[in-house]
Amino acid sequence: NFPGTAQSASGGYTQFTVYTNNTATSGKTKAVGQGPSPTAANATIISLGATVSGAYGGSTQFGGNATADSALLIAMGGSGGGAGGQIVFYDQSSGGTATVRLSGNAVLDISSHAAPGVTIGNLELTGGTIATTIGSSATCLTISGKLSLNSSPTAFLFKGATGFKSGTAYVILTAPNLSSFNVGQFTGNILNKLTPHFATSGTN
Repeated sequence: NFPGTAQSASGGYTQFTVYTNNTATSGKTKAVGQGPSPTAANATIISLGATVSGAYGGSTQFGGNATADSALLIAMGGSGGGAGGQIVFYDQSSGGTATVRLSGNAVLDISSHAAPGVTIGNLELTGGTIATTIGSSATCLTISGKLSLNSSPTAFLFKGATGFKSGTAYVILTAPNLSSFNVGQFTGNILNKLTPHFATSGTN
């Protein structure tokens, strides 16, 4: 997916979702767009970052009941003030056992996904940001395979939802090997004048 090539220009995107159009025909309701869930199968999909200041990167999007299946999803960082590529999961879409790879200022965005969040296979980070929601409908990123942090810190972009409270612990990331990392490898934005503090738990 190619990035925008001018300031404020949108990048190209690949979208997996289902649109339903309910229309009345002879007194009956016909649903258009019903069928098997759209899937990325075992594809490799790359979203490039922009190289022009203010331009947007390419994006790969999963909505509805679409699944990333066992795909390799790569979002690359931008340069020269350009935004990075994005991988976005929203609605009830599934991450399957996909591997997600971020670099630079690329973004994995699960902030518009239904609670409790998204499961993927592996996450490989050389930079990158994870956008998530915290509050009564917090979205957690669950990794069933391996988390790899090739640079520090890993950034979270927190978006507040209804029920967000100070002093409340929110589970935002789980992985079998999470406890092998230290809290200094994670950072996040200030939200409602509150600075986030991180903790890890579990065993290797």
